[in-house]
Amino acid sequence: MIRIGLLNATERHWLQQQGVDPAAVEAAAVAYQAPPEVQELFKAELAVRLAVDGRFQVVHESNDGGAWTDGKTHVIASIAWQQDGRLWIHVSLSQRHRLPSYADLCRVKALFIGDRQALQVLPRREKHVNLAEVLHVWACWEDDGLPDFSRGTGSI
Repeated sequence: MIRIGLLNATERHWLQQQGVDPAAVEAAAVAYQAPPEVQELFKAELAVRLAVDGRFQVVHESNDGGAWTDGKTHVIASIAWQQDGRLWIHVSLSQRHRLPSYADLCRVKALFIGDRQALQVLPRREKHVNLAEVLHVWACWEDDGLPDFSRGTGSI
């Protein structure tokens, strides 16, 4: 079963080892919740794309998103305010015995984020946390979130 919501025991333990108060992390998560009307619009967009695709089944629903599986790939998607003052969609995907492929990532991005520009972050070594073989993708809800790296050519 995929869990959505507050921290699990492994996450709490890891945060405590890092000197971070898990209760503060949970409180911050609540403070960054997207407005209810945005949450509903996000979930409505997802529902349409997922219904057309037909492969993913709901595992869990929450106010800000939920969790789905197609039997092979497990996905968690949510929307929340980030520290830049904008709403961002966060999608994580995993598979039981391997890291998802680039094709898996593209398929999940199309279904859960749509045509928005999406980002996969490769953090500095000291900020990297790997609790499982999970890929994460973010997309700004309101705009592309990044400068035009093509310098006007339309191609990266």
